[in-house]
Amino acid sequence: MPLQYLADYDGKRTAVVIPIKEWEKLVKKHSDLEALDLPAAEGRRVPLMKEFAGTLSKEQGDALLKYVEQAASH
Repeated sequence: MPLQYLADYDGKRTAVVIPIKEWEKLVKKHSDLEALDLPAAEGRRVPLMKEFAGTLSKEQGDALLKYVEQAASH
C-alpha cells in the first residue's frame, strides 16, 4: 500500500495519508471504522468562519497570529 506522510517543519511525521481504495477496504474489513468515515456533507456540518467571531480573546488572537506568521516564515 503506498503511503504518504505529512510532517511538521522539523521533519517529524504528524500524519499519514492512504489511498481511498485502501481506506474503503479497511472500512469494509473493520466495521468500527465506519464511524470515522462520515464526510461533512453527510451529517457533520462544517462551521462558517463568521461563527467563530468573538470566541478568542485579543491575547489569544494575537498569540495565534504570531504563531502563524512565524510558521509562514520557515
